[in-house]
Amino acid sequence: MRAELIFVPAPGVGHLVSAVELAKLLARQDHRISINILIIKMPFDYGVADITQTLQNDAPERINFVEIPSLDDTAMAKLMALPRMSFHDAFLSSQRAQVMDVVRQIMNRSEDSRLAVKIKLDYRQEYLAPDKSSELVTAEEIESGIRCLMNKEGDQMRNKVVTMKDLCRKAVVEGGSSRISLTQFIDDVIDSINQRSTST
Repeated sequence: MRAELIFVPAPGVGHLVSAVELAKLLARQDHRISINILIIKMPFDYGVADITQTLQNDAPERINFVEIPSLDDTAMAKLMALPRMSFHDAFLSSQRAQVMDVVRQIMNRSEDSRLAVKIKLDYRQEYLAPDKSSELVTAEEIESGIRCLMNKEGDQMRNKVVTMKDLCRKAVVEGGSSRISLTQFIDDVIDSINQRSTST
């Protein structure tokens, strides 16, 4: 019994790298697991191709990278004409059909005895209020913020950053909340494979 998983990370290098690292953990845990990572390219992610190639070279054989077909020039031009804060949501919506087509192709080629699992890595994005979507941060505001951070007034902010950094480290070490959740997820996937194996 083999398990073929499909990861659909949100666009962006950070999401892709995280998905690959999770895929590596799963692949190392059980030789029956293979993972397809779907890559959704934003039109301005110019460095994604090189990073993807590096990730592919370092990934085990059972991790496969699948690029979602790009939109045609006409559809992309309409999206690019949207306000900046509206573009991202509209772009993701435009990719749904292509993503589902690729997922169906992967699942259809899988043997009946395989366990197909789709894992969608969602994320939350907050948008500005509609009446503030066109506002820009001025150079003076940026300068003021930097000066505030670098001067004594920024001590509280810097201390908060250090505190958050320590909390993040604790979350990923042995016994940390993120480590526990990740371990539970991996165990659940393997348990699902084993249950399917015993029922067939």
